Amino acid sequence: MNIEHPIITEINRYGYPKDMVRQEEHFGIDFYGAEILLEDDYVEDKNSGELILREKSRTISCRGA
Repeated sequence: MNIEHPIITEINRYGYPKDMVRQEEHFGIDFYGAEILLEDDYVEDKNSGELILREKSRTISCRGA
């Protein structure tokens, strides 16, 4: 008797679970460790070359940094 979890059976059969959701394309990580996706808006610090998500830069500017 071979008892196997259904998801393991799907992975063995198809290489991935059938209900797996496609994830967005990853572009990189910004200065603060936030994930940057291809469609995200970001700015580049010209002095250091670091990338910062635009939403993070708005939060920082609102806090007076």
